[in-house]
Amino acid sequence: MSYSFIITMNKKLILQDLRALVIPLSYWSLILSFSFILMMLIYPSYIKYENTLKIIFESYPKITLEALGINLDTCFTPIGYYCLIFKYISILFAIMASSLGIKIIKQSDQDQILYTMPLKRSTIITSKITALAIIIFIINLIYELISIVVMMILTKADILILTKINLGLLLMQVNFACITMMIASFIKNKRILNLTSYLCVLFFYILDQIQNITKLKFLRYINPFSLFKPSDILNNNHYTRGFFIASIFIIFYTINFCYIHNNELEM
Repeated sequence: MSYSFIITMNKKLILQDLRALVIPLSYWSLILSFSFILMMLIYPSYIKYENTLKIIFESYPKITLEALGINLDTCFTPIGYYCLIFKYISILFAIMASSLGIKIIKQSDQDQILYTMPLKRSTIITSKITALAIIIFIINLIYELISIVVMMILTKADILILTKINLGLLLMQVNFACITMMIASFIKNKRILNLTSYLCVLFFYILDQIQNITKLKFLRYINPFSLFKPSDILNNNHYTRGFFIASIFIIFYTINFCYIHNNELEM
């Protein structure tokens, strides 16, 4: 098989996978952007009742405040408010990334045809991962641009900090997408696959709440929700190196697993 043939097939496979994700790209971009705009439109009213809300928040137990992501020192600033709603935005992004991870790896009729062609399974997996990365990047780019514009209109927030927080959000999505890709690579039942993305997000969300209550630090290293918390940016102006390394390890391990599993099927 010639090198030029492999390059041509790779391009065709990537374009095919991108076309399959155009509709999810459209509606997820709308859902995520609209959700952010809607939550930020509440901010002027939220800040108007700062004194009342502060009294209410101060009456909450510390565990409840941490579970809700409320920091009394920063929650009334523009970025602090964004960190407050970040928990809910991150859940939507996690569902998006998980569902795309399932969708891209789930075998369709076209995939069945591809596996009968003189192509290595690793080539097909590479094209799927590339297409998924492109779609996630585009969705996040749209979200980043909209979040900057909205923040500039409604508040005078620090755009650099906002960008750093959104970068952590992007890495969280890559972790969720890779984890669900790994799970989807060996689950054949399509009904179970359709639930997998939601169950995966629910599991890690519960794990995040357990970590908030118990303060077991090791749980942060295995949970995409806990790896990149906006509080790290507010307190330290950067993410912790250990959590970044843990994120890279999760991505490497899960992608490597997908290649190994598919290579075994090829034998």
